[in-house]
Amino acid sequence: TIWKKVRERGWRVPQPKKRSQFTGKEKQVDNQLGVDVTSLVCKTEEGKRGTVILVTGDADVLPVLENILHEPPWKAEIWMWEKTISSAIKSLQRRHPSRLRIEHLDAYSKQLTFTNYTYRITPGKNHQLLTQAIVFEGVQKQPDSWKMNSKW
Repeated sequence: TIWKKVRERGWRVPQPKKRSQFTGKEKQVDNQLGVDVTSLVCKTEEGKRGTVILVTGDADVLPVLENILHEPPWKAEIWMWEKTISSAIKSLQRRHPSRLRIEHLDAYSKQLTFTNYTYRITPGKNHQLLTQAIVFEGVQKQPDSWKMNSKW
């Protein structure tokens, strides 16, 4: 799966601890993200601090971003589709342009494709649509080798 490949590159992929019994959707993921990032930000020695990258545009991450910005020299990046980034996050970025960067996934649409379906190839049958998937192409970043670019 895509998440297995992401884990193989050294990235931590949290798993939802609960799912709604009615919809099957993840529950308490935002809270866990807040706890994990705040713990990282507060416990990491200043000389080892870097950049926290979040793939979201939801205003629910504002407390997380504020914790990051409260602990220099931490920086943060938000990666999301341009039209889905909350105005509150954009406002926070304008107040902290040197420490909070917003990247629009729209610029990477040819390398990053989202579909609600994956395909199972069965010999002699048409492709059958199954579950949700995210497909990344040409991903080069790895946590231990990523370098800041001149935008900072």
